[in-house]
Amino acid sequence: MKNLITIDLEDYYQVSGLADVVPFSSWTRRESRIAANTERVLECLGEIKATFFVLGWEAEKRPEIIRTIASAGHEIATHGMQHDLITSMNRQSFKQDLDISIKLLQDITGQDILGFRAPSFSITPDTEWAYEVMIQSGLKYDSSVFPVKRSRGGVAGSEKAPFKIETEAGTLVEFPLAVSDFLGREIPVAGGGFFRFYPYFFTRNAIKQINDSGRPVVVYLHPWELDPDQPRLKSTFSSDGFKHYYGLKSTAKKFNKLLKDFEFSTLKDYLYNYF
Repeated sequence: MKNLITIDLEDYYQVSGLADVVPFSSWTRRESRIAANTERVLECLGEIKATFFVLGWEAEKRPEIIRTIASAGHEIATHGMQHDLITSMNRQSFKQDLDISIKLLQDITGQDILGFRAPSFSITPDTEWAYEVMIQSGLKYDSSVFPVKRSRGGVAGSEKAPFKIETEAGTLVEFPLAVSDFLGREIPVAGGGFFRFYPYFFTRNAIKQINDSGRPVVVYLHPWELDPDQPRLKSTFSSDGFKHYYGLKSTAKKFNKLLKDFEFSTLKDYLYNYF
């Protein structure tokens, strides 16, 4: 079974957990490390093709990075413009943000932009109106839903395999993030801080278990997670600091193992092959 490899293209200071110490107004004053970190990701991927959910602000500032990714045969999808949570937006502001990011990425790459991932996976039962907006903006799929409750999102009880969402505006395919049963409790696996926190054998076994049940696993990673030397903007002993900095030194090694142990595809290819 082919699993699905996704990269959220944003820099180390743009994550929601650091928003209180790095407001959007200060982004231009921060050291950019995204070019070198993206190169590390591309080197790890080699011939494997991934879906890159690109933050529009980065694409606007550094379009050459996005062209490099696209020219290597990877899929480009949108992560919004400024990493605003869906829970902080309404239909109008989300539509405007989404349309600007889609046009920007299409103009840079020449690709049709088919998919979206909400910053910090901020789709909740209260923001399901966002699906209609995505369809109205021409998107074909979303990959934002954790089937468990999380601090900034999650839809507990949602389907775990890729599924269709029917709305008055049309149909959208959802690629939910992976969860695995552990001691009777469903926990997120195979991405971000979860990938860095768990021992690799735990992640590998969880993916195998999910695959054995007939489901592909959506893996996600950020380029900054391959950068243990990034500036420390928050105390490692704070909750968000711990989640951001834990395991950075071992991420590349784990990621390379993962890419050797499993087969991967893009969300676009899965969409066309199975829906």
